Amino acid sequence: MGTDILFENHNIKEIQEIEKKLRNDIERKKEELRQMVGERYRDLMEAADTITEMKEIAESVTNCVKSIEDSSIHLQNSSLQNGILSAIQEKVEKKKQRNELLYILASQIKILMDSPIKIWSYMENKDFVYALSLFLLARHTHSMLLLDPIYRERNVASMFPIINRQWTSISHFKHLLLQNCHTVLTVQGSEPEDVAGPLCCRCILLNSSLQQIFLEILDVRKDVLSSIFRPEKSAKDQICEFVTVVQSTFKIIHVLLYPEDKNESNNGYRTNVLYKEILNLISKEKPGPVSLLDFQSSPTFKFLPSSITDFRPSLTLTLEPCCAEFLRPKCKDWLNYIQESFQTELRSLLNYVNSVQSLALIREAVFDKLCEVKNWDKICNDLLNQSFSIWDSFLKNCFWERIETIVNEQVKSAVEFCEKDVEETLYKIGLKTENICKNLDDQLESVVKDISYFSCLQSQQQEDSFPKDSTNSNQKLAKELSKDASGIYKYLTQAVEKHLFDSSSYIETNLLYLEKEDDTYENSCRIIFLGHLCYGIGNLCPHINCTLSIETLTKYIERYDKPISKMTFSAVSLKENELWKVLKKKLLDLSASAFQLWSKYQIQHVLNNINSDLVTSSAEGLLKAILSWDKVEIQEESEQGNAVNSVLRIPQHISTPVANSLFTFCCKLNAIGGYAMNSDVRSFISKELLIGLLNIYKQKIDASNEGFNSRLLQVQSLQLLFDVQFLVGLLVHKGNTCDTISTSSQYIINTAISHIDPFDMDVFSVPLQQNIKKALQKSLSLFGLLASPDQVSYLNSIKSPLMSGQMDHNIMPCCNTGSRFPLLPLSSKSSIVTTNESQEQFSAQPKELDGKNMTSRLLPWAVVGLEIKRCTREILAYGIAV
Repeated sequence: MGTDILFENHNIKEIQEIEKKLRNDIERKKEELRQMVGERYRDLMEAADTITEMKEIAESVTNCVKSIEDSSIHLQNSSLQNGILSAIQEKVEKKKQRNELLYILASQIKILMDSPIKIWSYMENKDFVYALSLFLLARHTHSMLLLDPIYRERNVASMFPIINRQWTSISHFKHLLLQNCHTVLTVQGSEPEDVAGPLCCRCILLNSSLQQIFLEILDVRKDVLSSIFRPEKSAKDQICEFVTVVQSTFKIIHVLLYPEDKNESNNGYRTNVLYKEILNLISKEKPGPVSLLDFQSSPTFKFLPSSITDFRPSLTLTLEPCCAEFLRPKCKDWLNYIQESFQTELRSLLNYVNSVQSLALIREAVFDKLCEVKNWDKICNDLLNQSFSIWDSFLKNCFWERIETIVNEQVKSAVEFCEKDVEETLYKIGLKTENICKNLDDQLESVVKDISYFSCLQSQQQEDSFPKDSTNSNQKLAKELSKDASGIYKYLTQAVEKHLFDSSSYIETNLLYLEKEDDTYENSCRIIFLGHLCYGIGNLCPHINCTLSIETLTKYIERYDKPISKMTFSAVSLKENELWKVLKKKLLDLSASAFQLWSKYQIQHVLNNINSDLVTSSAEGLLKAILSWDKVEIQEESEQGNAVNSVLRIPQHISTPVANSLFTFCCKLNAIGGYAMNSDVRSFISKELLIGLLNIYKQKIDASNEGFNSRLLQVQSLQLLFDVQFLVGLLVHKGNTCDTISTSSQYIINTAISHIDPFDMDVFSVPLQQNIKKALQKSLSLFGLLASPDQVSYLNSIKSPLMSGQMDHNIMPCCNTGSRFPLLPLSSKSSIVTTNESQEQFSAQPKELDGKNMTSRLLPWAVVGLEIKRCTREILAYGIAV
């Protein structure tokens, strides 16, 4: 009890009582100690006396023994010595024989005692042959102790129970050795030197022939192959393990069982090792199993009987090596079995691989595994009597089928994604054509990049993967694998061809459907979208060209894989192959068909507007259609011979309804990217528009001729003649003329001329033609999309005398590399004056037309601002992304 606790729990008086009690206890203990020391002292003295007495007795015994020895010596020298000694020797000899038997028995029991530890030690060190030898020695020793007549007569087993107990602890080693043999065979990458010892144990323990061992090897390796395919491992690991098992199986069989050819130089490569190992084990010339126990330095060794020291393992049957004729058919049957049994498993494994790049990595790992086995060609030639490739027999077809599926799915996905975008755009009008084409091209590029990993592997194998000591078989294997890239290119080419031609048919079907639908704004947008899509795929997707030809694809990948050329090389620089030309032509034809379909609808709108606005039978229609005319001064000679100056008025602009409708149509054409259209499409549009316009003019003329009071005036005829010749000069392209155009235009021109005074016609013809050329040249900025490129070049080359003064508004026609279309002409004071004068002359116009319809009587150039605003609104409403 501590002092702190003592003072906390007791008062001073109680503490004093406790102190007093403790002091009394101390004194009492001291007294007891004194008493105990006094009593033990007496015992100590008694013990000392006893020791002294013992010493004296020992000395007396020693003296007695010495006297007995002296007496024995004396007796030997006496006369009775011979008779007594012979009797003693017989007894000693019997006793010696009895002791020697015990020593022999003890030495054999020692073998049983030492064997378990030694066997365990050898098994832990993978020395299965030594462990087998000791086990067989212990079994032989146990049998001798039980079956020998001498030991049986003396009932040694009952006298020494340890014999049976030790054998009980040793007997289970047979099962362990057989189990280890099976375990070593189940290791996937077992080497022949690792398997030789366990197979030797199995052969001796089960008394099996080498032929039976060979069949057991094949059966166990079948089970090993079956255990490979487990879902928790990756496809790459399982395929590599499959290759390893097949290779190691053949190598084990060849090294351990194939008969050795003495006439052939193997360069250190051994065969028939198992047969030699068993012969060494059972040979009498080699040290026996007893040598493994280290008994030579022990006295026990000299008591071992010869039946133990001379023991060697043995076989009851005659050991014969396997012949090649026996091995070859069995090996072929084994290969056929695993091909039938595991081909489906290999295919199902590859179904989890979703890219050619991953397949390339698996293939590279397989190649590394195949290169690990040396002398593979020799092994296959010996065991199969032919060359054999694991890649070609088991994996190649599986890989190619999976690659074909992956490539087909990737291309199909790209095309389906494109078609999905097309479908969404057709009904939502949201995506841009350029984005759709770019997405398709990017996905095809990713497919090409994916399969290019096989080509990368090819170059690496040929340049980097061979060490200096690589065998010819490895180099041959790499070359065979590198040839497989062309097969992948073929798969890609076929997939792209199939799906893209199907996609073009899908677009064509949509166009046919839209052609049957009503002419609405939405349908027009869809038609234009499909036209631009076909045109964009044909021009913005260069990787389609790469993937439609094996030669083009090979060239692209070879140049793409080079680090130097990757920065400067693009798919656009490749030459177009024949299949791409066919597909591109089909796409461009579809694009042209879409634009032509759209143009038919729009031309019909234009013709309807012109037909309603162009009136030839009233003064009001004449005022709406005819603009200010040009004044041309001519000098004539009167009958008296005097010179008379007169002013002629001739048209210098086309009719207002025609000009406005053409300008509106050009704005719409420009909004959908008409400047990027094929010249044949624009030629078709111009041709159809011209035919429609000529039909309208023809109908108007015919209607005027049939009316009683609607005969064409000379002014109307001149304007009509100007309009038709202007339209023919603007819209007739090289190669798009036809009999309809020629017939209609000539009929209209002849009819218009018939309503003009012949004398005036002779005077008007030259300045009229000049004004037509001027009007054509000035109209190129507005109607250039409808004009022929040849016509544009010709009109831009005209300088003088058609254009001078204020009309020569810029220097673009003088420039050899100028823009296709000249700038808009500038308004001049003279033109304004002319306009005012023309308004005064046509004073018969009703007053209500002065404000509302004034723009109809102005020059197209004066109303350009209004038209641009109106057409801009239409363009924005279209929303067509070019």
